[in-house]
Amino acid sequence: KQLLFGREQTAKYRQIIPFRNRLVGIIKECPYSPEVIIMLKKLTGMLLLLASTLALAVPAAYVHEMTGSGSATTKGQARNLAVGGLLESGDVISVAKGGSMTVKFEDGQIVVLQENSRFAIEKYEYNKQKVAESSAVMSLLSGGMRFITGVIGGTRKDAIA
Repeated sequence: KQLLFGREQTAKYRQIIPFRNRLVGIIKECPYSPEVIIMLKKLTGMLLLLASTLALAVPAAYVHEMTGSGSATTKGQARNLAVGGLLESGDVISVAKGGSMTVKFEDGQIVVLQENSRFAIEKYEYNKQKVAESSAVMSLLSGGMRFITGVIGGTRKDAIA
């Protein structure tokens, strides 16, 4: 999964630390047997791992509209897409014959893919607080598309490739 970068990643991680500290405090005051406490600690660890993974995973875009069928391939693993499907850096999107797909990115960019198209989101980093640090690298591998830039392209044309 694509992770947040730099300060944004640190800020998200810092949001998890107070939650962890509260859980540890609750467990220390727990009146149950040592076995139950050990089980609670393990459960807390798993919950924190899940929370940190979810907090750091950030989709680059989503499927806004779609006709026909389409798929995304990440690291050799293909999955079918539907409206609302999330896309990340590294995904290669394919639109089948007779289909079309509208993809909206976090910064407002819009890509409309025509039938028989393949499109790669090679790199997508968007920082809402510091747009100047954002960038996007995308490639049309085959087929046709229309593209409208979002905040990244509107503020830094050189950040879009």
